[in-house]
Amino acid sequence: MDHHNNLTGVGVDQKMADSRWMMVLERRTRSGGIAGIRADITELKEAEALRLRQKEIIEATLENVERGVIIVDDGGSILAYNNFFENKIGFGIGGYTNFEEWATPDGSAYSITHIPLDSGGYVRTYNDITIRKKDENELRKNKTGGKFQ
Repeated sequence: MDHHNNLTGVGVDQKMADSRWMMVLERRTRSGGIAGIRADITELKEAEALRLRQKEIIEATLENVERGVIIVDDGGSILAYNNFFENKIGFGIGGYTNFEEWATPDGSAYSITHIPLDSGGYVRTYNDITIRKKDENELRKNKTGGKFQ
């Protein structure tokens, strides 16, 4: 009965012994009694737990792929990006959309995949191809008689 001591009219979520969740809303009446409403919110709590789990999985995946990833909505606002993107690519490349490869001043090279979303916006990935590009250049030099550096 301790929950009757706080009759603020604000709902309180309570887990029941049978694992159901109830939202309890109680107020003191003018005559001194207690009026209450109880609603089963088990499905809501389960859906929220599933949403949080899915969010955790997506964030873990985003941070552990070995490529830069950025997700942008139809208005151009950034919804998400991973540490690889922030640390290796940066935000200076954001406006470029019409190329498949990009080289940085430090000699790094990235292949870019641009994936439009049905809801508008896009997902863009940046795969580090620096080693492949260096190998291609060395093969090209070898074929043309150039010297290896």
